Amino acid sequence: MKQRMEVILVLLLAVVITLLGGPLNELAIFRCTVEREAVCFPVGKDVSGGQEIFFEDSFGEARSFGGERQHEGCDIIAGNNKPGYFPVFSVCEGIVENIGWLKLGGYRIGIRSTGGIYYYYAHLDSYAEGISQGARVEAGTLLGFMGDSGYGEEGTRGQFPVHLHFGIYTGTMEKGQNPFWILKRLKNKQIAFIPVPVVK
Repeated sequence: MKQRMEVILVLLLAVVITLLGGPLNELAIFRCTVEREAVCFPVGKDVSGGQEIFFEDSFGEARSFGGERQHEGCDIIAGNNKPGYFPVFSVCEGIVENIGWLKLGGYRIGIRSTGGIYYYYAHLDSYAEGISQGARVEAGTLLGFMGDSGYGEEGTRGQFPVHLHFGIYTGTMEKGQNPFWILKRLKNKQIAFIPVPVVK
């Protein structure tokens, strides 16, 4: 019942904002949509009593690789700095719109939600089985594992600490929107995992 009331309030707010119009309208609808559809944190929680993750509001900070630019997301850092340790999950339902290598983002996945928001997961170590362009995912679907790929030609690793770059974009906004607020809200909705020892 409480969840139903929250959805109704979000929809009413969206209607009021639509009547007002303008850029604030677009941003408010964007935030309402993200609040409604993003239901879990993008990185798993190690419940073996082991490793932690950390994040802060790094949106808009200066970056220099590939030219002067601003950071268009938030970085979720692996406390143990081990590629392939922390699982990365889809925060929402949607379709895999992009997958593969980008010079800046390394191995990345872009998911277009049912609400039209684009969720970007970058610097992955590897992809989960069954994740391919056009695949449908649910909130909580395993996408891959956190890594340190990127900042070079395909296969480049180790140019920075292991982390997930998490970004959110709308279809009509050219730049990313700061995801820090939704990450804070979802932090207590991490999906539990127990690391599996690698047998060599």
